Amino acid sequence: EKVKFTRPLKGTVKEAFSRTGSHPYIEVTAPSLTQVSAILDGIIVSADWNEVEGCTLKMQHEGDLTSFYRHAGRLLKSVGERVKAGTPIAVVGETGELSQAHILLELRYKNQSIDPALYIQF
Repeated sequence: EKVKFTRPLKGTVKEAFSRTGSHPYIEVTAPSLTQVSAILDGIIVSADWNEVEGCTLKMQHEGDLTSFYRHAGRLLKSVGERVKAGTPIAVVGETGELSQAHILLELRYKNQSIDPALYIQF
């Protein structure tokens, strides 16, 4: 509760977090090429692409927190890089299976999904 999160991007929450079902993240729409920043200090532990989620980045943070950024247009950081909160790590785009430019942001504490909107204002 004492963790201070940085807003990853300025955008509109199109779809809210849902603990039930298959939506353990929030969907934030923003124009293509909008920078996406790290929400906390951390290390990049995964940076890849697949047909469903497009460009995806995973960061490990202190205190058993993990953040995921899916459907980025382009990744700006690589596995193993340490980044500070607020550092640009990706840009919004239209990769994977989607209909408009957006980022899916998932936050996990001890591998359990939690609602990022409880800690971050968009």
